[in-house]
Amino acid sequence: MDPDPQPATHGATADLLAEMFASTRAGLAILRGHELVIEAANEAFEALAPGPPIVGRPAATVFPELSELLTPTLLGVLETGEPAAVRDLGLRPTGRDGDGRGRYVSVCVRRLEGHDGDARLWLAVMDTTSQVRARRRTELLAYFSTGLNSHPEMSVVVRRALRRAVALLGGSYGALWLLDPDGHSLRAAYGTPVPEARDRTFDLRMLPTLQRALRARAGLLVTREELASPEAELFERLGLSAGVVAPLVAGDHDLGLVTISFKDGDHRVDDDDLVFATALGAQSALAIERSRALEEARRADAAVEASRARLRLLADVSRVLSSAPDWDGVVHATVRLAAGRLADWAILDVVADGALHREAVRCATPSLVAPGWAPDQAPPGVTDASLHEALEGKLTRAWELAAEPDAIPTPSPHLAALREVGAASAILAPLLVRGQALGVLTLARAVGVAPYDREDVGLAQELSLRVALALHDARLLRSVESADEARGNLLAMASHELRTPLTTLHLELGQLSRVARDERTAARVRLLERATNRLTHAIEQLLDIAHIEAGDLALHRRPLDLVELAAKMVGRLSPELERVGCAVQLVAPERLPVVGDRLRLRGLIRHLLDHAARLGAGRPLELVLSTRHGRSVLQVRYRGEPIPPAIRDLLVAPLERHTRRLGLADLELGLWVARWIVEAHGGRLLVRPTSDGAAFVAELPADGETSR
Repeated sequence: MDPDPQPATHGATADLLAEMFASTRAGLAILRGHELVIEAANEAFEALAPGPPIVGRPAATVFPELSELLTPTLLGVLETGEPAAVRDLGLRPTGRDGDGRGRYVSVCVRRLEGHDGDARLWLAVMDTTSQVRARRRTELLAYFSTGLNSHPEMSVVVRRALRRAVALLGGSYGALWLLDPDGHSLRAAYGTPVPEARDRTFDLRMLPTLQRALRARAGLLVTREELASPEAELFERLGLSAGVVAPLVAGDHDLGLVTISFKDGDHRVDDDDLVFATALGAQSALAIERSRALEEARRADAAVEASRARLRLLADVSRVLSSAPDWDGVVHATVRLAAGRLADWAILDVVADGALHREAVRCATPSLVAPGWAPDQAPPGVTDASLHEALEGKLTRAWELAAEPDAIPTPSPHLAALREVGAASAILAPLLVRGQALGVLTLARAVGVAPYDREDVGLAQELSLRVALALHDARLLRSVESADEARGNLLAMASHELRTPLTTLHLELGQLSRVARDERTAARVRLLERATNRLTHAIEQLLDIAHIEAGDLALHRRPLDLVELAAKMVGRLSPELERVGCAVQLVAPERLPVVGDRLRLRGLIRHLLDHAARLGAGRPLELVLSTRHGRSVLQVRYRGEPIPPAIRDLLVAPLERHTRRLGLADLELGLWVARWIVEAHGGRLLVRPTSDGAAFVAELPADGETSR
């Protein structure tokens, strides 16, 4: 260095300037002319550019990396005389003192007027490396903290922070290591670990330095010379010279470590690096704890949602199966609900006649292919090993079809066929009702979909229970329908077979009544006629019931006068009713037009009068016809006991086609037919109490606009 500035200063000024150059810590220099030649510089300034002497050389050749940034500013000060300052300019790494991260300076410039007429610049340079690094460390930690609170993915924030930390410290490798649950091994979870540490788990006993940092819960500065084998050998192979280790601690839990490693010549590790790494480790520990808490919350939410989805599926299955009209409806509803919500393939096989038969197969999407094998293609009996296990063992089980071939039992063409079409896992659930296996429900998922787990097996078991009960009920309903059909056919056949001889008997009794010579014989003929009429009425009633339950009893509607029809029926039935003390009084207007089936309305009047006579035996009856609110009303009133609860219930309860009517009393049978006639005409049949008895009330549309 030349401590004595040349001709620009003299005397006391020169001495003062020399003293300032020697005593200040700032780098000071004087630059001359537009070439910016370094005319004088102190030791602090020379230290910024180690190498050949710098006095007498242009500044652009001494600091080439600054020439583009700083030269325009310096020339501007020469031209205008206005001072200038530039903050935190980066210098290239010096290579001296083993620091490879480069340095930062702030520059202040003023113009000096020389006695020789040449303009000069007074240059003051402050080393701001420590301040810049401290600020960037603070910014990085702030970024880490802010990112953890705002970014949804903790791993992204940690990776970015580690990458920036390694660059900030001038290191080569940086990694976040996590302890395994056993606490005896480490694995690199984030960042850029040394090459030999990637995708590996290390026994902590083989890494004593890391183990020491964990036990002490304190950061460490380590150099290659301090390490023992095998850590020293690893540092030697990778050309590492030093490292910083900081533990990750959350409360009383050791989570892992943060490490930053440096290659030879990269950096001289100092206490500032340790403080920063320790702070980074604390932030990382918070990040891991937060991530684990969020992951636990996500798992809990997912478990709750999965539980809700299972409950929704079971609720939908129960609702749909309970409303399925028959066996086929249950079968198709089962595979439709299972495919897509619980499986990619849903298959229902049912036991019948000692063998298993395929009832239905459904794929979740059109792109999937149904398996080609079906159990009814096999010999009699269940020979498939997996299906046999489900039926005989009565055990719901999951199968991994994507595993080795010997994982599937032999012979099992059922599972083999599923694997051939792309299924990776399957559940076979037996359909059990009271210990009896009705069949097997198979659910399968394609490759690429999460395999079935224990929760899925439990759900399949619940689903199979509901399906089994629905199939059992559908089978019972099918049996009941078959029995009802057979009973209806029997009633119709018996009624037809009995009507022929009864018709002949009616004719013969009519002939006898005309030729009877004495009153005794005539009385006996009349008795036989009444018995024959009752038998004919009962047979017609049974025939009507058979037709009603078969659904083929049609109405033949015609306009008619209900008063005229009622008068004829009263005249026809009066002799028989009067013999039991039930004289009938008809109360009606002159005409009451309706549109209806004459034969069925006659039957209605007969049934109601017959019922009233039985309930009010020995007392007169009233048949009242009227209109109310545009409807024709037919009432049969009697005096006597109130209507029994069984009859009231029969008129209120839904009129079910499949009710077993043969279990009803004769009185209830007739009333059931009467109710059907009224409702088939679009009306309703009611019972209303009166002061001394009750009344059957049939309300009919006046013009027949409503039909059953």
